[in-house]
Amino acid sequence: MNIERLRYLVVLSESRTFSEAADRLFTTQGNVSKQILALEKELGVLLADRSGRTVTLTEAGKAVIIRARTILNEYAALRQDAAAFSPSSRPVVRICSIPVMAHYQITEILSSFHAGHPRFRMDIREAEGVNIPEELIKRTADLAFARSDYLDNEEFEALPFCRDELAAVLPCSHPLAGRSPLNLNELKGESFLQLGPSSNLYDTFEESCRLAGFEPDVAYTGTRIENILELVEGGMGISLMMRRAAEYNRTGPIAILPLKEKITSEIALIRLRRARHSPAAKEFWNHFQESIGSDFDA
Repeated sequence: MNIERLRYLVVLSESRTFSEAADRLFTTQGNVSKQILALEKELGVLLADRSGRTVTLTEAGKAVIIRARTILNEYAALRQDAAAFSPSSRPVVRICSIPVMAHYQITEILSSFHAGHPRFRMDIREAEGVNIPEELIKRTADLAFARSDYLDNEEFEALPFCRDELAAVLPCSHPLAGRSPLNLNELKGESFLQLGPSSNLYDTFEESCRLAGFEPDVAYTGTRIENILELVEGGMGISLMMRRAAEYNRTGPIAILPLKEKITSEIALIRLRRARHSPAAKEFWNHFQESIGSDFDA
């Protein structure tokens, strides 16, 4: 049996459409359909009901998906166990993180583990916030540092360690630059310069503005905080941004003002709840639990 076909079935069951499944799997709709058809032919049963606007599992599909998840978890564990016996390798913990690692002392956590656990190799890479859950589901990462505000608590477990709050970032020449705190509705009609949808903060930004009674006018979206701050400094518009991130990246004269509405975001170490974790991943998780009570923000 082709293990990847089981992964396609799991992702399709979660996505409910072939197009979204294709996006998550970085392939085409046609290939997703081809792999599901091949799996159905191999098993001799219909797994997916394609008759509606969204794809649903048949009764056979619901039974198969339970086994499919177990097989995928065991396959990932098998590869981890086998890798431990490779003469050229050390036990590895694979970690992905949102790009703002230094802002929230994530770099210190990683360095602390590296210094205290030299027998483990660390594979660390950045990922945009919206992609991190998929990295864990696909088992391309063992653990992740991410915002946990919209996390599915049934699928993931989290160890929160830091909380940040949304702040208004204005040019110093702005009429409201001397006001603190600001009511969010005072920013109605402004041109907003924002981190884009891949950051996991864009939904929070839009939702906060709508709760304040207005639809934001977004003049710019990007992925780099320093670019947004320079545009704000140059008078191109304003931004709603997490306070610590703005303060960390500030190099020129801008006003970073708290909001009367307390709109917060929580940073956490997260992992799959129902999965077999490698010894290295467990060691990092335990190290982190011990660290957050002392050296880092609770």
